[in-house]
This record gives sequence, C-alpha cells and structure tokens, in this order.
Amino acid sequence: MKIKIKEAEKKAQILVNHYRTGNYELVIANGKKLLKLAPDYFAIYNLIGLSYQGLGKWNEAIRYFEIALQINPNFLASYNNIGLSHYQLDNLDKAELFYKKNLKLNPKDPAALGNLGNLYKDINKTNEAIDYYKEAIKNNPKGIININNLGLLYLSLGKFEQAIMLFEKCLEINSKFTKADRNISIGLKYDKNNPHIEKMEQKLNSSDLQEFLKVDLCFALGKAYDDIKDIPKAIEKYKLGNELKRKFIKYNIKEDIDLFDNIKNFFSKINLNSKSILGDNEKKIIFILGMPRSGTTLVEQIISSHHNVYGAGELKELTQIIKNNFSFDNKIKFIHYEKDQNKYSYEEMSNEYLDKIKRFNFKEKFITDKTPLNFRWIGIIKLMFPESKIIHCNRNPNDNCVSLYKNIFDGSLDWSYNIEEMSKYYKLYSDLMNFWNNKLPNDIYNLTYENLISDQKNEINKILKFCNLSYDENCFSFYKNKRQISTASVAQARNPIYKSSVKNWKKYEKWLSPLFENLK
Repeated sequence: MKIKIKEAEKKAQILVNHYRTGNYELVIANGKKLLKLAPDYFAIYNLIGLSYQGLGKWNEAIRYFEIALQINPNFLASYNNIGLSHYQLDNLDKAELFYKKNLKLNPKDPAALGNLGNLYKDINKTNEAIDYYKEAIKNNPKGIININNLGLLYLSLGKFEQAIMLFEKCLEINSKFTKADRNISIGLKYDKNNPHIEKMEQKLNSSDLQEFLKVDLCFALGKAYDDIKDIPKAIEKYKLGNELKRKFIKYNIKEDIDLFDNIKNFFSKINLNSKSILGDNEKKIIFILGMPRSGTTLVEQIISSHHNVYGAGELKELTQIIKNNFSFDNKIKFIHYEKDQNKYSYEEMSNEYLDKIKRFNFKEKFITDKTPLNFRWIGIIKLMFPESKIIHCNRNPNDNCVSLYKNIFDGSLDWSYNIEEMSKYYKLYSDLMNFWNNKLPNDIYNLTYENLISDQKNEINKILKFCNLSYDENCFSFYKNKRQISTASVAQARNPIYKSSVKNWKKYEKWLSPLFENLK
C-alpha cells in the first residue's frame, strides 16, 4: 500500500533525525521499508545513500544516489554525493565528472566548488584548487569548511600568514570550530604572551563546549605550551587530548595483531624475488614508509627536490587496491589457495596503480609514494613492482612515540591515542620490519633518522645512490622546495635540518615513563 508524499515526508524527517545522530543502520533498514510505501520518493534514496556513506560503504551509497537521480535528474545533492563516494573510492575522474554535472545545473553551488578544490588539491593542481576554494567562499562567505580547506592548502605550501588569517576568519564565524585553533597552532611559533593561548584555555574550560570539540584545543594548547617550554602544562593538555580522542574511537588492537600475523604467515610462503612482470616500467616508484613521525616527510622532501623526481605525497591507492582484492568480511586477509595459486593478479593490481597515478600528469621519471603505513604491504609492493625502491625510515622508538603522542591525525592511526596500544603497535611494526628485512635483505634501504640529522651530506648521497638518482644540489637545500606538504611535519620540512628533535623524549621522561618502559 502506497502512502501520500506528505506522510512520507513526516516519516522521512524521523529518519533524518536518526541520521544526524549517526544511527546509520537503522536509517537504512527503516528507509528501505519506507521505500515500499513511497517508491518514487527520491529523497529517501539519497538519505539511504548518505547512511551508507556514513558506514564507509561507498559502492552501495552510489547505487542509491543513482536511483534518486533516475527519479529526479535535477536533484543536485545526489550529483555531489555520488562525486564524494567516487572520491573516497579514489575514482577521481568520476568524482570530477559528477561535481561538474552539479555545477552545470548550479554554477554557484559552494559544496561542489569546494569538493573540486579538494580534488585538485589532492592531485597537486594547486592553482586550480585555490581558484575553486575562492569561488566557493565568494558564493558562501560564511562557509567555514571551504575557508578552512583553503587555509590548509596555504599551510601545506608554507604560506603560514595567509593560512592563519583564514583560520582566524573561521573562528570569527564560529568560535567553536576548534579545528581552526589546532590549524593555527601548526603554523605558529608561540611566545608566552600570545593571546591565542588564553582564548583556547577559556574555550577549553567552557561548560557549553562539547567534549569532541575539546580534542583539537588540547593538542593545540599542548603545542603552544611546548613552544614556550612549559612542559608540565604541555603534557597535561596532550594527556587530556589523547584521553578524549580515544573515547570517540572504536578500536581493538587484536585486529592489527591478527592482520600482522596473517601478513607474516602468508608471505613466509611466497617467493618475493621474482622478476618484474611488467618489464622495465617507464616510470619508477620510490616507496617511503615506516612509522608515522619517523622522518618520512623529511625524506620525501629531500628526494622530491631532485629534478627527476615527482613528490606525490601520501597516496591511498595501494591500500585501496589491497582492500579491493584482499577483503573478507570487511577485513584485509591474505589467503593461500591450494588449487589456484594465481588467484591474485598482481599484474592487474600494478596496472591499476600506475593508471591511477597518471592523474598527476608528471613528467619526471621517478615518483614518490610517501604513505608511512605502507610498511605493512612491502610484500605486495615487491610482487606488484619488483623494481621499485623501498626506503624504510626508522627513528628512536621513544622519540617516535612521543611525537605521535603529541599529535592528532586525520588518518587511521587509532592506536596512537593510548600509551599501551601505541607501544604494542610499535612492537608489531618493529617485528614486521624484521620479518621483511630477513625476507628481503637487499631490497629495503633502512634509513635511520638520527644518522640523517647528524650526517646530512653523507646520508643524502646514500639515498640518491640507492634510488639510482644522479647527484642534485637541490636535494641539500630541500627546504626551498615549494611543493605541498600535507602532514604534521609541514613546518619542520620548510626549514634546514636541525638537531633538537633528537633525544627530545628526555624532556618528557618524568611524565611518560610508562610509555618508555613499554617500548623496551
């Protein structure tokens, strides 16, 4: 039995309220029931699609958005939402297509303009990204997300003053947008008289600020107190920030333990010394990996300063390809097939990766992929690209983990907000790297951060030699490189190498001794 549109709208509003509280599975279940009563109500298809997005089920989301558009081809939201889903799946050509379809119907839509800005930022088309962000802000001067994203782009380019002005504009519009406070702290070197410190303290102590908004404030204040060398206050804020952040994360380290065990079990039986299945690729890939905060950004900045190297930054292509090929019950698992040893087509995977990085339209012979957690996939890298170069960045465990403790991340580093989980994960990483080094004794360049800091010239020459790169003076003045750096190391990589980050952990020894004990 069908119902009238007004009745469907009332029921839909109830589902919208559930969606806003993150109850996505209930919205999907009840939304599908409502569709039986109102099969032509396109907004329900869109709402179900949004709920699938909330669950990270991007293909299912696309299917429902497409049905919404079949019913109503002028429903702008679904064009944008399909684009967002393709963007998450790394189908950037399709994402761009749907964003532009949206703009064809509404050239002033700030959401689609901003999403195109995000897309062009990701493929290092900096000028195009800036233009789209500015156009989005022009059409919605109080659109905080686009203002903040333009600020982040300026931050990644080392244009700190322009970035901070935009973050301050965000706070003028909404003082509770605490991401802007944290972003200001990244581009600023505080002194004790900086008024931003007191403003953040007042907000942090405000009773009407929700806990999840306090997380960014805590890490920003920790950075501020670190700058003015008030270590007790810095630790107090970092501790609170980590505790609050951990409250909002669903994470079980057993899943990572199982994954790492599965990786070692699978690859212990695989020959990783095969010849290249693709022959001599025209483009050479340099994978820079290791624990986050181990020097990967600095190393990529050095290598990408070479005239024949394109620095692509942190790419999600490899992990996405692995998820597409090795996912079982929504978990990555490598399985041996006794009857079909060719179940996995590494050639197809490598071709897919090469096809996706073409979006950078780079002319250089070499390209870097600086995704730290790719250390998990070294075996896959060797099967996909036997001739690729792998640089493993490692650092003193105490310094590495203190740096993690002091930062908040947008990626999947859910283990980094609890001392016990962080130290366990570090040991998982260390054990897996021992496995890879034993398996591939001549294929991984193990670069020690402390050696790079103390003997810059010699270490950079070793890196160039390992990568089969000619000498280039630019690599020694890497801090002049104007490429985007979209990581927490953006400020450090814009400066010459300095030694204060070595044995930095000793400043925090009094307060973080449990972490250091766990790392032994």
